[in-house]
Amino acid sequence: MKAKLAIRREVKWVVSLLGLCALIAFAERKRGDIVCKDIIVQLDNIQDNHFLSEAEALRIVESGQPQMRGKTFEEINLKELEGKITYNKHVKDAELFTDLKGNLIVNVELRRPIARLVQEDGP
Repeated sequence: MKAKLAIRREVKWVVSLLGLCALIAFAERKRGDIVCKDIIVQLDNIQDNHFLSEAEALRIVESGQPQMRGKTFEEINLKELEGKITYNKHVKDAELFTDLKGNLIVNVELRRPIARLVQEDGP
């Protein structure tokens, strides 16, 4: 009787693992077919620093790989784009990720300035 229970338990584990692998393979295949429809920029600007705007961040992303809209996400190098954004001295961290709707989401966290130098005759 114990042998039957042990075999049933092992069969359940094997079937569960195969099902999980099938779901992962399906999700990866589905992700590769998604085309970039839009680029959404989100700035985490806690201290209300206005050193980098959403338009400037979008310009940096689009300068990395022109004509990104209409390409599949496999053709877009997200690591390279993250590096270009974090190269900016005002950016603390940047994350690029996609959603299932075809949006490329750019999440940028800005640095907190320590001091600001202002000249008397300057703007």
